[in-house]
Amino acid sequence: MKILFPSNVYERLRAYVLAIDTEISFLGKIDRKDDVITISDIALLKQESTYGSTVLDREALGQFYNELMDKREDPSQWKEWIHSH
Repeated sequence: MKILFPSNVYERLRAYVLAIDTEISFLGKIDRKDDVITISDIALLKQESTYGSTVLDREALGQFYNELMDKREDPSQWKEWIHSH
């Protein structure tokens, strides 16, 4: 199995990670074809972060999924939880 990050998604992820000195997490949008998983987008949501953990804000998460449904986007594709460590 391969996991791919398109360069534009990786560059955004990397910029966020370098901008903060604690742990940070993201939701990732997954596109899977055979044995290749592509992280086609990331979302940075409000969260509480320490040097070793993150907790996503429940309201921010709910709002994120509501916005996806308003855009008629399949929320089940957003199932990757990415951590900076």
